[in-house]
Amino acid sequence: MSELRKRNVYGEWSRDLFADASVVEGDGRTVYIAGMAAEDPADGHIHHPGDCAAQTRMAYDKIKKILAAEGGDFRHLVRVVAYLTDMRDKDAYETEQRRALGGLKPPPHTLLGVSSLAWPGMVVEVEATAVVPR
Repeated sequence: MSELRKRNVYGEWSRDLFADASVVEGDGRTVYIAGMAAEDPADGHIHHPGDCAAQTRMAYDKIKKILAAEGGDFRHLVRVVAYLTDMRDKDAYETEQRRALGGLKPPPHTLLGVSSLAWPGMVVEVEATAVVPR
């Protein structure tokens, strides 16, 4: 088996916000994570209605658990897409994303403003792609 190598490519102004691209080479598995949000895993009710920071923490905690179950962690993220219902929550989202990544440089990331999400009270949803070494 070959070693998995991931290299992020950064632009000048966005260097500390997100990578422009991730290049992955080697023997790995791609993990596509659907949009994670503040739905309760047991019954689907929405936690922290309207609270972007708390919902972002919950979404990244769910992503972390999925990655761990697949033998990976946030170092293996190669792309993140986040959806906010109010772009005024951008700073709260980015603060919680940085906290979740724990000092790792962010992967390529797209942040979109949308008019609504799947359930009332949801204000953020985060989907991710990772490549985990075999």
